[in-house]
Amino acid sequence: MSSQPLFGTGETPTTTLLEHLQEFFSWRLRPIQQATAHTASTSTRKPKWYDLHLSPDLRLSNIVVVPGLAKKLSEVLDDNLAMNKEVFFLPLDGFPDEQERDRQAPHAAVDERSLEVAYRDQTGAFCSLVASVFAFKLQSWLPVFRWATYPAVPQSCGKADGFMVVQDSDVLSDADRADVEMMNEQKLYHPVIWEFKSLTAGSLEVMHAITDLEGSFSWTSCDPGKHYKDCGNKQQHTFTGRPTGPDAPVTEELINRFVSTTSDTSMPSPAQSNPPSGEQILSSSSTARVAPQPVDKGKRRAQEEVRKSARHKKGKSSTGQLKERFKLPTSSKRPTKKAILEIRQKAMHIVQQGWTEAVLNDASFIVFSSGNLEIFGVRQRATRTLYLSAVIQPPVDTNPAHGKLHTALMLAGYQDAIARARLLREISHQPVAEQPILFKQPFMSGSNVKAKKNVATRKATEQVNKALVASLLSMVQLSIRLPAELTQAPYIRSCILLGNMPSDSRTVDPPCSSAIEISLQRSFTERTWEVSLSRPHSVSTELPDVYSDQLVMKIAGLGELTKLQREISTYHELHAIPEIRPYLVNYIGLFDCSSDTEKLFGILMEGRGDTFDTLRKHRRPLKRFTEHRQEFKSALEALHSHGYIHGAISRKHLLMDSEGRTTFISLSTCAKETPETDTNVAGPSTPGNFTVRFAENVTRAAEMEALENWLSAI
Repeated sequence: MSSQPLFGTGETPTTTLLEHLQEFFSWRLRPIQQATAHTASTSTRKPKWYDLHLSPDLRLSNIVVVPGLAKKLSEVLDDNLAMNKEVFFLPLDGFPDEQERDRQAPHAAVDERSLEVAYRDQTGAFCSLVASVFAFKLQSWLPVFRWATYPAVPQSCGKADGFMVVQDSDVLSDADRADVEMMNEQKLYHPVIWEFKSLTAGSLEVMHAITDLEGSFSWTSCDPGKHYKDCGNKQQHTFTGRPTGPDAPVTEELINRFVSTTSDTSMPSPAQSNPPSGEQILSSSSTARVAPQPVDKGKRRAQEEVRKSARHKKGKSSTGQLKERFKLPTSSKRPTKKAILEIRQKAMHIVQQGWTEAVLNDASFIVFSSGNLEIFGVRQRATRTLYLSAVIQPPVDTNPAHGKLHTALMLAGYQDAIARARLLREISHQPVAEQPILFKQPFMSGSNVKAKKNVATRKATEQVNKALVASLLSMVQLSIRLPAELTQAPYIRSCILLGNMPSDSRTVDPPCSSAIEISLQRSFTERTWEVSLSRPHSVSTELPDVYSDQLVMKIAGLGELTKLQREISTYHELHAIPEIRPYLVNYIGLFDCSSDTEKLFGILMEGRGDTFDTLRKHRRPLKRFTEHRQEFKSALEALHSHGYIHGAISRKHLLMDSEGRTTFISLSTCAKETPETDTNVAGPSTPGNFTVRFAENVTRAAEMEALENWLSAI
């Protein structure tokens, strides 16, 4: 401990307040009991539309568990105390003492909602009050921070269970009021969000399973053929999210502390030289110390059992760790692999849910809580990493204790929000071309998709799609974002439109803004990518300017440019034939995506379903495929009736959408039949290995026969 005096000559802090602060920051929650009427459900919701469709650029990629995270986070309060000693001279009136907290202490819970209310009435009310005084150097105990179970602005999707809100108040200085106004201007309404689970759904096994997810995180997304029942939106290609900016330097510094932490120390670090820390201030006077309260022996034994079951077992796999914690009575059977995997899956759903809520609120801090257990999370946007604490037990843990930790959390959340609001304001004043991609990229929101059920709004969506394509085709040059898997220079580069396609149904005047961007999102094959087409600045008051239907880009090198040009030429021919047009993918344009070191070209086209290889992995879509398989025969007959042969019929080149509509792709081998053709066919035709590739001189009859043989064998 520092030998320097904590207070100067003439300074006489309120000893009683010091005692109360010491007691408050040592405050632990009473254990919340499970009421007789408590829900028996142990389930948690599966991913829904908003998180299933979250943009790949916003999805959680990695989890890092930092055992010392809680301790490092509590140091935010220590730093604040050391710089704001005037707080110790405040009157005691209005301070939430132990008696007041006891009056609000919950005794039993019946469900998740009762835990939210218990937190609101106790921790949320008292820690937000104390944090307000320290954050704004108030002269009295008045709350500026508020904890609520509802958001400051309405949210239809991705809604969290608890929110920290910063209120405008007359007790704030002009500078602080300007900061709060800036936060609201940048829509940073909720610096911290909470995700609650009931006592049964958020059991010790589940909470430990969350921390056992450390490493690369597998995001559950709405890929073709999956999650349609939970998603409720057939447009699985549409991306959701919220524009965001860089991480705050103050939070980056905090994360750097996490990274340098190897273990959670049980004692504070040795005292340093002047100035004294906030922890030293609170423990400097013998009159400020609070004697430990006696603990019932039975309660002590119970707490020790909880500690033992919660102890991290190093050197084991995540499944092995979960087995160790999934304790059953001796007479019971060992947990099955299925039960262990179910708990792990539940943990993944909880984390994905919480991360998505943080994205929607653009929050950096997340708390996963089930009353007697909680986990703190810090979101790093740049790396899409979630830093998690070890499982915290509010009724047991003392270093830091519950009161100190949650007060520090709110201080850290506010510091982060203010710093990020300044960054976002600066970015908003930059030229659009210099702004980060995630700041200017619009996304779909919950209200957008729900509105699509309305016919008028659906027409408005179609009009936005047409306007985007019209703007795209009116541009000579635009930006394209290429992923690292495709190129050594995975950044936004200039892209030149070499030629556009016929667009009989897209006649519309291009909007005033021409800032169109193409971003490759995920790969179907090595050279085929799903694409996001958007305009940074919206021209619609109801819908963001994001192309709502699926778009695909086929990428090829310089050596394949001739093949792409041939495919486009064939498309022009076939598109002019009304009977064939319904079976074609709508091509939009050919683009030169080359750089000084690479020659890349791409055909941009609309998506029209999935291949047989994709659909056969899922029972329901495969059933749709078999029910409508004769549609392929009708499509090929339409092609043959005008003298054309596809030339490369394979399961990779036949698509079917959710409505059973069929489509041919890869038209580079398609040509009219000539009198010199013969009937040579290469390859077997079986459902397990349908890779028939016809020679260029194959007849229409041979091509149809091979298709029929394959369809009949499915």
